[in-house]
Amino acid sequence: MIPEEHVILLVEDNPDDVELTRRAFSKCNILNTMVVASDGEEALDYLFQQGKHADRDTALMPHMVRHLFLRREAAGFQDAKFQPPTRPGMKPK
Repeated sequence: MIPEEHVILLVEDNPDDVELTRRAFSKCNILNTMVVASDGEEALDYLFQQGKHADRDTALMPHMVRHLFLRREAAGFQDAKFQPPTRPGMKPK
């Protein structure tokens, strides 16, 4: 089980599936804060504190990300040359 203070990032564009996921987590007593991003681009904005998530609390970094993408475009990765911004202390692979 994930400790309650850990944030879950759910990447899902279908509101019915968001509700289904919330209900399933609740039935399993997973009561963590769940942040919902509607697509991969918004998820990346959340992870790297950009766009509408530029001023989010840095303590709310997700410890779990749940997503399912069937198309590359739906994931927000249209540009094959996408390079995520680097963060202090991160080493490139």
